[in-house]
Amino acid sequence: MNTRTHLINLASRLVLCLILLAAVIGPMALTRVAHASGPYVVNVAYDGPDSNLSDGACYDGVSGCPLRAAIQQASYDGVATTINFDSSLAGIQLYLSNTYGSLIVSGSNIYIDGYTGPGNYPPLVNGSNLVNKNVIEIQGNYNTLYYLVVRSAASGHGIYIHDPSGSGYASYNTLDYLIVYDNAQSGIVVSGDAGGGGYGNTIAHSLIGGANWAQTTCPGDGNGWEGIEIKNGADNTNINSNEIVCNGNSGVWLNGSTGGQIASTAIQTNKVGTDGVNDMGNGMAGIEDTQASGTIVYNNQISGNGNDGVLLQGSTSAALTTNRIGLAQDGNTALPNGYSGVAITNGASGNTLGSPTDANGKNVISGNSRCGVEILTGANNNALYGNYIGLGADGSTVIPNGEAGVAIIGASNNALSSGLNTDPPQFIAGNTREGVYIENTDTTYINRKTYIGVATNMSTAKPNGLEGVKVNGATHTVIRPGSVIYNSGAGIVVVGALAAGNTFVPEVILNNGGLPIDLGDDGHTVNDLGDGDTGPNALLNYPEVNMMGSGGFSGFACAGCAVYFYQAIRDPTAAGGGGVYLSSVFADVTTGDFAYTFPVGVSAVAMVACDPITNNCSEMSPSVVNTAATGYKIYLPIIRR
Repeated sequence: MNTRTHLINLASRLVLCLILLAAVIGPMALTRVAHASGPYVVNVAYDGPDSNLSDGACYDGVSGCPLRAAIQQASYDGVATTINFDSSLAGIQLYLSNTYGSLIVSGSNIYIDGYTGPGNYPPLVNGSNLVNKNVIEIQGNYNTLYYLVVRSAASGHGIYIHDPSGSGYASYNTLDYLIVYDNAQSGIVVSGDAGGGGYGNTIAHSLIGGANWAQTTCPGDGNGWEGIEIKNGADNTNINSNEIVCNGNSGVWLNGSTGGQIASTAIQTNKVGTDGVNDMGNGMAGIEDTQASGTIVYNNQISGNGNDGVLLQGSTSAALTTNRIGLAQDGNTALPNGYSGVAITNGASGNTLGSPTDANGKNVISGNSRCGVEILTGANNNALYGNYIGLGADGSTVIPNGEAGVAIIGASNNALSSGLNTDPPQFIAGNTREGVYIENTDTTYINRKTYIGVATNMSTAKPNGLEGVKVNGATHTVIRPGSVIYNSGAGIVVVGALAAGNTFVPEVILNNGGLPIDLGDDGHTVNDLGDGDTGPNALLNYPEVNMMGSGGFSGFACAGCAVYFYQAIRDPTAAGGGGVYLSSVFADVTTGDFAYTFPVGVSAVAMVACDPITNNCSEMSPSVVNTAATGYKIYLPIIRR
């Protein structure tokens, strides 16, 4: 047998095998052929479907390749495919037909690239003809939309990433360099499903809510609802380097109350509510996190929004670092959010603002219409580290929040700094009302590395407009900040008959407009004999002197109480007085007696008593003068006779 005859026989056998294979597995198995990837080139502006998906060509059967036909053909092909646009379509509006509905990217690994050359405006996909439909839906994996304008969904969303099959699709898609605006509902929605879909999608470098990058106001063409909504358990979304402005509701909404909790969303390096300089606020919060977990909010500018800059509702383990909230891009000019800079509420827990280890992780939260930070309504175990609240990014410019720097109301076990000396310093200064306001709350900690009423150089006065810290009806507050100085009202005030168990041992407390410590906000309260009072902290008596000696004295306090000694700087029972913490002793558990020796160079001390059982602390005592010292203005101590 010659070679040619042998090849003919092999070919005949191959044909026979194919015929037999078709007979066994059925005719439909051979009808779809995987074609090589495009690129398909969109070359007509009107809308229409592909006329023949099996031919591997993008053609509408009339005159060219519309965008819809290209997407259908690429989805059908089942291989990595690029869709480009003819340069003649730069800036052209592609009006979608309501007959055909949304553009649906059902396949995977499709790259839709609207870039047609330097200076060319991206193609505009216009959904104004659609009724109750979204402009573009992405239902596959690893798809990319690049350099397009998506607008005018008459009664739907601009871009909707979801998996209607519930099979774990709609994941790892990328939206990059888009302009998404003027849609009746949200600009972009990412939706998960029970099968784990909607995972790991990225929204980057896009303008969401504005018509063009040069826009500096909101002329009424933002998206009607949210700029971006994440819902139905869509996890690990990355929202990076976008400008999210002018939308009717929140700029970003993590909607964990619908269809399951959302985990590990990263919102990084975005401008939310501003282009950096101008007020282009979203109608509600800049970022609204509802019952999500592990959200990262990093290095964003969040300003100019109608409600709070960041709203954490029932959220857990969110981390906010390196953000500027309520400020223009320079960090030293106010661009207020309409409510507070950050509001933590509705049982939100375990959230952190700032970093316990890195000073560069601080948030600058200033210039907002209400408080810098509000912690409300059952929010618990949240912590603030190293932030600037009421100051600009330079640490010295006063940019007051409209009310308190930090307000904690009806929330428990929250902390300002951790109490470790390794924490970066946190400054709450220059605010319109209190530095810190605490009401009807149990167990709040204000720890060593928080400084109230002073610039970041630790010496320049930047007073809060009222008290440094005001405790109203709260219990078990522990106030041990680095300093409470220069505030316009008293340093620490406790009011309310139910206020009890509040402890205060600041490192430095002086030069405030009122007393250093004031129980009742009524000026200095003289000790009584029985010490069985009702009122804030039970109006616990401050320590008294029994007998002066050479270089020291014996004294009396409540039995078993801790007695804290301060180097007295001016009269602690008058406005502007106070001192610097020195040391402590415990009074005798039966008699309450104690002894004290003046340190070298200390001319006078003042004292505070704290009961270790009730945790009540007293006001500061009058100065006790070291009679062996000279050159110190003497204030007569109380001598118990």
